[in-house]
Amino acid sequence: MMRNSETTDIKKIKTRAKVDWRGGLIVFLLLSIICAGAYFRTIGVDWDEGRHLHPDERFLSMVLNSMTPVRSAGEYFNTDASTLNPGNLGYDFFVYGTLPLFIIRYVGEWIGQVGYDPITIVGRQLSALADVITILLVFLIAFRLMNSKAGLLAAALLFAARTALRTPWQDIVAGVMLTPHTLAETNAWLVALPALLGALLGWLGAAVAAGLHLARAER
Repeated sequence: MMRNSETTDIKKIKTRAKVDWRGGLIVFLLLSIICAGAYFRTIGVDWDEGRHLHPDERFLSMVLNSMTPVRSAGEYFNTDASTLNPGNLGYDFFVYGTLPLFIIRYVGEWIGQVGYDPITIVGRQLSALADVITILLVFLIAFRLMNSKAGLLAAALLFAARTALRTPWQDIVAGVMLTPHTLAETNAWLVALPALLGALLGWLGAAVAAGLHLARAER
């Protein structure tokens, strides 16, 4: 009986060590993908050296430079007078969603980086951060729905498609958001949230994600 008990304990220890080794490898590989994504998405962030060569980004920078924060919620919802409304700033033909611009502008105010050139860099950095965080989110979705191998493969493919091959301008399509709406472009986030958080929280989160997606989408 003692020998059988010792044999069982040894098997449990070996199994636990094997699981710990695999878990450590998965974490290492995931961190490697995320770090590589962060490197490739932030290198050369001032690639045009302040010349504003990308026309869409240049337009967004002009709008951002014209915006000023509102002092109250009432002032924001007063669309005829809001200083965050591009239509009140001379940009009547504005077809983009405004939520990403609000985030860029307020982050710029918070860190003291406002003005035509600095706010452009802030937007590029936030866009890069959104893509890098999305790598982690995609891993978690695939891991939750399938397994760790699928998660690593999904993260690696996203790194190649949306990070390593992405030009570092502030991207209104990437959304410059730190959570869900990059994934909402393909509805992956909306499908996966219930699986990640459970039925009630998941569907509530999916509803919020859908709203954020609409708030940043092109018209």
